[in-house]
Amino acid sequence: MIGANGEYTFTPAANYNGNVPGVSYTVTDGSGTDVTSTLNINVTPVDDSFTDASETVTVNEDTAATGNVLSGTSSVDGPVSVVNFTVEGVTGTFTAGTTATIANVGTLVIGADGAYTFTPAANYNGSVPSVSYTVTDGSGTDATSTLNINVTPVDDSFTDASESVTVNEDTAATGNVLSGTSSVDGPVSVVNFTIEGVTGTFTAGTTATIANVGTLVIGADGAYTTTTAQCQRLPTPSPTAPALTSPRP
Repeated sequence: MIGANGEYTFTPAANYNGNVPGVSYTVTDGSGTDVTSTLNINVTPVDDSFTDASETVTVNEDTAATGNVLSGTSSVDGPVSVVNFTVEGVTGTFTAGTTATIANVGTLVIGADGAYTFTPAANYNGSVPSVSYTVTDGSGTDATSTLNINVTPVDDSFTDASESVTVNEDTAATGNVLSGTSSVDGPVSVVNFTIEGVTGTFTAGTTATIANVGTLVIGADGAYTTTTAQCQRLPTPSPTAPALTSPRP
């Protein structure tokens, strides 16, 4: 608006910057001669602040976590991009697009467009060291946000081989049913055992008496001892015995 007294007001649109189209105005002194002049206005850009929300994601063990740290983030000053990132406990700053290796935990890459991939180390579960990343809209002001990743444990299967043992008459048989058995989830132990033809389930560490045949005890650590009656053979243990467990740590 330009008033008759020459006063003017220009109100730019929100976040507009740049040259305003030239304005021509006519001036008169009332005597019949008019003069035409021009008003040129330039709007200088200013840095508009923006924010980027932090992210927390959960993924299963042995499964890659993917996503985008810039989802829902924008700025009126220009497109937003990731500049770099750091990982708690890991030396150095990683430029967007490069891969950070987190010892015994996994690898992480965050692209300039915000897309990220975290690949956990085999069988790793737990919290991943916190990731801090820097975001810019190119106007001079950067924002810092955090990416937190948690890896949920899953049950890893394991197997235990069956055993066949031969022992002389009147001689105890000893050994360990867990020899060569292991699990990535934790120590393996015997829970219980059953014997063909004998009633009941025997908790690891208790002794089973087999009438007219002998006795058998299998410990939680897998160690077993059999004693036989004279001139007898032990019956075949149940295929379900011993029962093993591998509790998660």
